[in-house]
Amino acid sequence: MKNERMMILQMVEDGTISPSDAARLLDAMGESQANSPANTMNTSEEFTVGWVEPPEVPPIPPTPTPPVVPQPPIPPAAPLPPRPRRRREPDPGLAASLKEAGFHFNREQLRILDRADVDRETLLAFRELGYTRPDQLVQFARHDVTPEFARAVRALVGDELRAGHLIELRHHDVEIEDIYALHSIGFESIEIRQVIQMAIHDVDLDDVRDIRSLGYTHLTPRDFVEMAIHDVDVDLVRALAELGYQDLSGHDIVQLGIHDIDADYLWDAHRAGLGNLRLSALVKLAIHDTDLEAAAEAINLPGMTMDILPKLGVHDIAADLVRAVALYAGEGFAAQDLLRAARRDVDADYLIDAVELGLTHWSLNEMIAFHQHDIELEDLSDIVRLELAEIKPPLLIRLLENDVDLEAVRLALTLPNAQAEQMLSFEDADVDAELLRLLLATGVEDLTVSHVVALGKADIDRDFLRAISDGAINGLSASHLYQLARHDAEEDHVFAATTRYGRPISVEQLFEALRGNWDADDIPTL
Repeated sequence: MKNERMMILQMVEDGTISPSDAARLLDAMGESQANSPANTMNTSEEFTVGWVEPPEVPPIPPTPTPPVVPQPPIPPAAPLPPRPRRRREPDPGLAASLKEAGFHFNREQLRILDRADVDRETLLAFRELGYTRPDQLVQFARHDVTPEFARAVRALVGDELRAGHLIELRHHDVEIEDIYALHSIGFESIEIRQVIQMAIHDVDLDDVRDIRSLGYTHLTPRDFVEMAIHDVDVDLVRALAELGYQDLSGHDIVQLGIHDIDADYLWDAHRAGLGNLRLSALVKLAIHDTDLEAAAEAINLPGMTMDILPKLGVHDIAADLVRAVALYAGEGFAAQDLLRAARRDVDADYLIDAVELGLTHWSLNEMIAFHQHDIELEDLSDIVRLELAEIKPPLLIRLLENDVDLEAVRLALTLPNAQAEQMLSFEDADVDAELLRLLLATGVEDLTVSHVVALGKADIDRDFLRAISDGAINGLSASHLYQLARHDAEEDHVFAATTRYGRPISVEQLFEALRGNWDADDIPTL
């Protein structure tokens, strides 16, 4: 049926039949379909014979409704892009006027000129200055270069001016007032590249005028560019002028900025007493961070030169060390000794206290050595008191480092051919001043330092030495003492021998008591 309807509709479109004929055909087709056997319901009982009821189907539970998942809100639609503005077309009158004047610009160039409000008179003024190329004139319009600006710059730098120079000046925000200011400053000569460099580095023209008013009229534009690069300000130059540093080149002044020297530093140096130094010398002091007070203390000392003075900063020398070294060294001061004291970390108070204690028996270098080896001033005072200052400082240091009894050293030096080097082993041999006194009291005439060391190592009994003092034994020698020490001679042996034989006894009598091991218990039987 569907196909027949389609055919009827096609026939209407082709004009084969009219729409009314097509309607009658469609109605006829509808009636025939309604009267067809397939669409006629037969309700007679013959259709119920043999009918079997279908089995009962259990009810199907309803499908649960799935949870509703929240959906993110729909973002607002993006705004429609703005409709492009219709490009501004150049004024036809401007184009005709410029063409009449002999200028030939394309449409885009005319649009730029029109947008910048450049008129015919402006372009004619540029033509008088020699700028006729369309691309130059368009760039002038882009960067707001005016004929007045071009004339002012040309009057300043001469005929070397090119269009690119003017554009670069405006690119760096140079205004016509700046050009007039450069005119008024009065440089003897200035090149266009120098003007551009001054603009690039933000040279303050007011500062230039102030610096020139201070007497530095010889400074060139290039000098002012370098000063701006290195942050040299008017206060620094004013301090130079007030302190009398007039004969300076631009390079000299720039060096101050390079090394971060400001006006305060110059005034501090002046107040410290360094006002007579050349500026180059002050720069050296600043480079090495030299203490100005220390430099002022040292500058007039013997042998101090401008090559050595900055080294005070290298070694971090303070003013108190300079004063201490000068105080101790006196007329024997040497500049290199000051540096040596600093390298050895000498404490200024060490030298000052040494002077106050009268410990000036040694040179500055020797005192530096004492300090380096942690020799206390109290020990040096003992050395002076015991009249041992003639011993060479290196040996004194070794004696003190070995904890040698200084009183024992003094006593040992009274022995024949005594040398202080021999006494370095006193501590190991347990030799002290008491042992020396006891040995000297025995009256042994051939006693030497070597014997003292040997007796100390043999651990000779000190009560025994007390017993034989004051000439208790005749003919006693250092060798006898060593033998007696080796055989553990004691006070009882002396007491027993002198009890039997009376004082003084001979060496043989003492050895007899030693061999017999006489003691106090044997005295009644002797």
